[in-house]
Amino acid sequence: MSVQLYLVIFVLITFLTLIFSSVTTYSVMKKDFQNKIKLDVTLEQMIESENRISKFCIDNNIKAGEPLSKIAKILNVEQGGMDRSISGQACLKEVGVSQKKVVVFKNKLSEKEKNFVFAHEIAHLLNGDSIPVTRPNGRNKSEREQIADYTAAALLMPMDAVYHFLIQNNYINSTVKEKKKMLYMLCNQYHVTEMIVLRRIKEVCAVKQLVQ
Repeated sequence: MSVQLYLVIFVLITFLTLIFSSVTTYSVMKKDFQNKIKLDVTLEQMIESENRISKFCIDNNIKAGEPLSKIAKILNVEQGGMDRSISGQACLKEVGVSQKKVVVFKNKLSEKEKNFVFAHEIAHLLNGDSIPVTRPNGRNKSEREQIADYTAAALLMPMDAVYHFLIQNNYINSTVKEKKKMLYMLCNQYHVTEMIVLRRIKEVCAVKQLVQ
């Protein structure tokens, strides 16, 4: 066998290996992405959460989508500093005898991540969860944590406002490029990450399809 033939075979094997590796990596990434945006709570739990937020707004004479700072003030909770000792992304705890609550954060969170984590801790209060409570890292979260995640997204991205945006921009029938543009618009409008927006879009579509 000639040297040239050896080289051709070597290049071909290398090329096929790279193709196989790329396909495998893409498959793993796609599966991981789908796991991250899958709906972790039931439709009934989503509606219960939406109703709980609606009742809170009515009881406190505020509108859906009010700034977190306003909701936090009503609930007597505020942002604290960083705490490297906490095991998760943030921890909600009471301070002193005034029933004041403080959320301390794990360091190195981005501003968008911090915004959602703060909403998550506020969600625990709205859901009537006992404190102190820590938002864990990663997956395999308890049902309570999954519902708090849903409630946090619902606080930041009100159901009706997001649904109106999707209908107005014909999201369902849009091209991938158009959907990506809308995704960035929602990220900037609500100051959350792309993953939160994608999950919220799925949640809104699921709930609206059920109740109509």
